[in-house]
Amino acid sequence: MGNFSELSFVVGTNDWVPQRSGDYAKDCETGRNYARELCELIGATDNPGYLGRVMKAVIEGGTYDGVEIGFCHAIAARAVHA
Repeated sequence: MGNFSELSFVVGTNDWVPQRSGDYAKDCETGRNYARELCELIGATDNPGYLGRVMKAVIEGGTYDGVEIGFCHAIAARAVHA
């Protein structure tokens, strides 16, 4: 993966279109997977600005639930263990 548009949660010009199952635990896992994807892309492209781009879309989306919680937790865990 080398292109932001290849991330599974990016659809067209929308930078945050997560798949939600309605099951909190599954959605947290989905968010963690999205974080892994994003971190891999950031590492491959040396472009940490992608995180800000995604977080802007998350904030504009107005929903903070399992997917977003799992995503943010995974990003924070990577920072702690870096």
